[in-house]
Amino acid sequence: MPTIFEIMSSKFRSSLSSKHTLLILTNNSEIHRANILSDAPYERFVGWFHPEFVQKLSLSFLNIDLSTSKMHCNLLRADTQTYHKIIDIFEQLLLPPSDAFGNTMLQHCYVTELLILLNQAHEHTTLTPGIHVISNSKITNIIYYINQHLNDDLSLDSLAQQFFISKYYLTRLFKQYTGLSLHQYVLKKRLIVARTMLMNGEKPYDVYIDVGFNNYPHFSKSFKDEFGIAPSNLNKILE
Repeated sequence: MPTIFEIMSSKFRSSLSSKHTLLILTNNSEIHRANILSDAPYERFVGWFHPEFVQKLSLSFLNIDLSTSKMHCNLLRADTQTYHKIIDIFEQLLLPPSDAFGNTMLQHCYVTELLILLNQAHEHTTLTPGIHVISNSKITNIIYYINQHLNDDLSLDSLAQQFFISKYYLTRLFKQYTGLSLHQYVLKKRLIVARTMLMNGEKPYDVYIDVGFNNYPHFSKSFKDEFGIAPSNLNKILE
């Protein structure tokens, strides 16, 4: 099954209504984190769609392009009925694998329905009162620059000079809006891109240079610390 799902937390779902629920879509190379401002319990489902699986569907109405979102963010809202349909699909996909006749096709149908529901939510999403998207144009531009120049010098000094900003102010501002230090973000971004390249069949000794690491031992240790597996072993698991 080319889709991986994992329950991150499970608490009191039955008490939630649509106004308390959010859907977030991200690309596999985007860094994100939950910043929970309340002690109230919540439930989170995390699902990953294999790009090749989505592409093979070849259906234009499943082509969710977040870059053209009218909200310019990854946040979606769903009505109560759609929300519960999505949760039901997640729960079906989380059931233990079965060898029953047609199970693989059934799983594909669940994923296809999930994509349709997400696309419908994407088309009808507008910002809702009480939901605030916090952004900073300077940080947005810096993140875009980092993502496009992973093989360049992305040190604090270099970026501060590039964007005509005090490195001390940049440090504080970046942490405020991303929850990560500049170094943490750059490292995680390089590792995420490296993982994608490795999963596409590229060799570790080519990848580490392309994503901006100066030496392989540092890359290998950082990769294993982040993902729990050496980069040289990733393709062996996927085979």
